[in-house]
Amino acid sequence: QPFGQHQLEDTLRTYTRLLIQLLLFFLRAEYLLDFPPQFASLIQNVRSILTKDVHYEDTRDAIHSLLFAVWTRQWPPASDNLFPDPTLRFIIHTQVNRDGSLKKAEEATGVFAKLVYNMVSALH
Repeated sequence: QPFGQHQLEDTLRTYTRLLIQLLLFFLRAEYLLDFPPQFASLIQNVRSILTKDVHYEDTRDAIHSLLFAVWTRQWPPASDNLFPDPTLRFIIHTQVNRDGSLKKAEEATGVFAKLVYNMVSALH
């Protein structure tokens, strides 16, 4: 394990909640995120498995495969898409208040900390 156990019980739940939000963002905004074609089957597999009564391991493996593919790919900017990385786009969305204003910079720290923790966990 790359990290030790969380000291507070609610910490894991908080980290997991952000990961669920990220997955939902991928599933709901798939057509806006311009995923490369090879991601279509990974996303469809997650979408399909979440609608079935399957073993925990199958769900975990499908989610891990998608996240691993997203987090190990390079996402170079292009003239028509300066932020192609879907995780970065998720972070951007988390930093917008309901009224359209931007959150304070210090409010991004928790999002980054949780995502980095999840990335390191997924990649080990």
